[in-house]
Amino acid sequence: MLQYKAAITKATQAADTVEEPLKKMYEDNNMFTYDIELTEEYDEISKLEGVDVATVDVVSYTHALPPFLTLPPPVTEQGMAGGLENASLRHIEFVPIAHDAERPRRAQDCFTGCVYVHAEKLLLADWTNGVVEIINKFGIVADTLAMEKPPWGAALVCEDRAVVTCPKARKVFFLETEPHLHVMSYFTTDCECFGVCKIGDNYACTCDPWSKSSSVKIFSQTGEVITTIQADSIGQPYFRCPLHICSDFFNSCMYITDATADCVYGITPQGDILFCYTHKELDYPTGIETDRNNRVYVCGRYSKNIQILSNLGQLLETLWDSEGLQSPSAISFHPHGDHAAVTDLDGNTAMGFWKLSLA
Repeated sequence: MLQYKAAITKATQAADTVEEPLKKMYEDNNMFTYDIELTEEYDEISKLEGVDVATVDVVSYTHALPPFLTLPPPVTEQGMAGGLENASLRHIEFVPIAHDAERPRRAQDCFTGCVYVHAEKLLLADWTNGVVEIINKFGIVADTLAMEKPPWGAALVCEDRAVVTCPKARKVFFLETEPHLHVMSYFTTDCECFGVCKIGDNYACTCDPWSKSSSVKIFSQTGEVITTIQADSIGQPYFRCPLHICSDFFNSCMYITDATADCVYGITPQGDILFCYTHKELDYPTGIETDRNNRVYVCGRYSKNIQILSNLGQLLETLWDSEGLQSPSAISFHPHGDHAAVTDLDGNTAMGFWKLSLA
């Protein structure tokens, strides 16, 4: 497995080197012409009675780039691929969360983390009320777990299991949802961990945002620090306020949103910067997630949108919903891949989540 991941990483890094020569090769060979030389056997066969022999003319082939070199659709100034607004968005609806009528009144929800832990279960981390909740397919709270300190980020470990960060407690918790929501284990950290994602058998966290020592750290399952990504070779810090993080399908890259720097980083687990993406229509990026096609979805909290990027950090499309989605915070794709759940920190829609049906 390690050799396979290393090969994928090496191939990705080599792609830019070979891309231009391959494109030029296809451009230079825009037509292939074949001259057919008749053999003695052809002459003998053509003389036979009752036999029709097909003739061959000049063969031409119009060149075309192979799929792996095909360029993405052009992006307009409005950030729409091919000029089609919300081309990937088929439907959006708000799902209000229904609480038990006997439950004590509490502060307004603030869902900073969300992840599907099952096809019919969405786990939400509520920063304001200090709880983690399981929401069933009907939008009803099926289970609630009070945490030691307010939870922030959440990510999938495996079906029915999730990892949740509690920055103020300096702990990362592993939760199980069956037969009820409970803590399986945890490890302590020397920093405040906010965003979290699974990267191979380890866990990457955004650490100490809003401080001068912001970083991304990769922990083992027992809490040992494997890698710290913080500054470049001359000591310049990478991050200002890293909040959320996710990994790609091959676990060969991590994507980090830097909220106050208004950018998204693509970084290898070894700490190599692949790209730093910024855009005039992306303001205060927070939640981030990848789909099955390795496209990256970024929540712009202040820009009130969701931008879709390629795995190379190129803008593909911007999803808008000026009538509803106001302050997107966290995003998670359903296991079937046909829709995503997005939490909203706006006062009118904080008590629920948005369901985005995608093409």
